[in-house]
Amino acid sequence: MKKCTTLLLLLIGFASFSQAYYNFVQKQATYTPLGNNALQVPYYQQDPRFYLVTLPAPIKAFGQLTNTDVTIGSGFLISTTAQYSFAFDPFIAQLADTSGGVYMEWDTLGTEKHLYVEWRNFKLQGHPVSDFVHFKIDFNLENEVLEFHYGPSRVTDTAGFYNANSGPQVIATLLSPDFSQVFFYNALEGAPANPTHHTTPVGAFLNAVPPEGTVYRFEPINLSLEENKQQLYIYPNPVVGILKVENVASGTVTVQSIGGKELTTKKLRNHEVDLSDLPEGIYILKVSENGNVKPFTLKIVKQ
Repeated sequence: MKKCTTLLLLLIGFASFSQAYYNFVQKQATYTPLGNNALQVPYYQQDPRFYLVTLPAPIKAFGQLTNTDVTIGSGFLISTTAQYSFAFDPFIAQLADTSGGVYMEWDTLGTEKHLYVEWRNFKLQGHPVSDFVHFKIDFNLENEVLEFHYGPSRVTDTAGFYNANSGPQVIATLLSPDFSQVFFYNALEGAPANPTHHTTPVGAFLNAVPPEGTVYRFEPINLSLEENKQQLYIYPNPVVGILKVENVASGTVTVQSIGGKELTTKKLRNHEVDLSDLPEGIYILKVSENGNVKPFTLKIVKQ
């Protein structure tokens, strides 16, 4: 559990390489608590500040598969693999569960599959006992859309917020297992009704608690692979040098910035293209097979 505490401190303000994976959209929707199918998550017996849960299967987030073991704490959810740590943090603050609890629902019966995690009736440490917050995570297991939903709340002072701020941190990020590198980063800052979306690590905080009905939605940048009838398979991704293209042997690879600016064109030979000269970052590749006019479009991370 020491690792989770370290993550909180790291996310308050540090610098590392990161890029955008999500576009940010704010909307309003009626807050609906999880229903009777939700299961209460048990405390971690060695440290009652945390909850441990094992998911039925790994989930794909930031384009990578998570572990099935998940740690849930004071407004955050973390899963760590040998390569990455995934963190979804709708409300980082000094929270204390007094009567509500954390609930989870793994919904795979509907037309879309979702993972829901809800924090019910949580208190902020140092606040009057009448203060409380409700919030939840809605993660779409099929398209990686992440939503933070905020329910009814009463917060009368700021004693429970970090660094003398007047609101929580709201973060979604992909890090290395030891938290020394940040690959993707999303944080919100300022007024809850119109926050600034940061994609590089900063000590960002909201200046108040999001009002009931607020939804912060993070949508993966759409690179329209579905436009191609045949999907292109590449590895490794992230890539350091040679990128292998499984089902195209030869052709050209046009490299674009994440904003769509054309940077260079490379030759694809024997299912391989050399990307070792690209600086670290996120790129869009358009792979044109010899004789095929319409290119495949995909995204890669260069390390």
